[in-house]
Amino acid sequence: MSSFRLYVIFLVCLFFQALSFGQSIYVGAELNFTNEKSKLDRSELYNFDKFNNGLIKKEILKICKDCELHKVDGWPQVTYPDGWWFKPTVDTGVVEIKTLKTTANEYRQKYKNHLDDIFLLMRKFNFKPDPQGGLSHMHIDYETAFHSNIIHFRNYLVHLINHQGTLELLGAHDANGKFNAVFLSEMYKKETIEPFIDYLNKLDEKILFGHKLPSISEFIDLLPEEMRRKFVAINLQHSETMEIRSLSSPKNSDQFIDTAAFLTGAIEYVKKVGGLIPLEEIRHPNLWTEQEKIDSFHQFSVTQGKDSEDFKHRVLKPEQWYLTPSENQKEIKPIIRSCPLLFL
Repeated sequence: MSSFRLYVIFLVCLFFQALSFGQSIYVGAELNFTNEKSKLDRSELYNFDKFNNGLIKKEILKICKDCELHKVDGWPQVTYPDGWWFKPTVDTGVVEIKTLKTTANEYRQKYKNHLDDIFLLMRKFNFKPDPQGGLSHMHIDYETAFHSNIIHFRNYLVHLINHQGTLELLGAHDANGKFNAVFLSEMYKKETIEPFIDYLNKLDEKILFGHKLPSISEFIDLLPEEMRRKFVAINLQHSETMEIRSLSSPKNSDQFIDTAAFLTGAIEYVKKVGGLIPLEEIRHPNLWTEQEKIDSFHQFSVTQGKDSEDFKHRVLKPEQWYLTPSENQKEIKPIIRSCPLLFL
């Protein structure tokens, strides 16, 4: 490769990194709550009168006297004096609470009490998080996460797919589509992955040889159809957000905030890498052992400079806390290169 081409690629890397430096990543929640009656009679919630009469208003005003309550798209939206809002809706077997997008730090510093109100409100109506059914979802804002940088978006998508063992631990172990959950395995079918690999290779060639790159929306539009369906672990159907659907319902506001920090921290990692993260061997979820899953979780943590043992207790379910990474994984250090394209 000529010195001039190396110099051009180096400048391109610096440009893309500069675009994303210091961005605050916005995430929105879809917190799901259920109960035994809703699981047995999944049609019950479509006629859930509590969300269409004065009961919810009465309970909300007990929790937040200064809140405003008005309907948006047919559902009540609760708006706090500081502008943050949440909106209770219903879905199959669950009550789904949607929230305003903000950063993980702002959730913790400014809005944690508001999240606590949601959990309190749901308890009053006898709904609770279910770690195996009614999976919660997280929306990652494209603009604040990637700032129109297709390389960073491509890398994050590959990083998530490479660490499918991490998604398995964060989720409900492929919960058979029950109670608004998803099939993680949908993204790992041969007929889905082979076209994806082919398409990714074509994009990588464009990046390497300096050709015109697609926008993030153009990239998504050309992905295999199976990867653009709603009921997969990573939903790319939304125009403004990437939806991580395969998340076990958090038991409280702290677990949601920690999970948001965990997933967005990986975006900061791929921004520092700046070049192309290679796609690793892709296997069906059923072929991952528990040891491989916790090793994946450890790698996902360490590459973004986080303590996997600490985050294990903050974002995983208690029954997973006994898992420990393999000895050969414990020495892994984050590899950060200013421009990995130079090494392709």
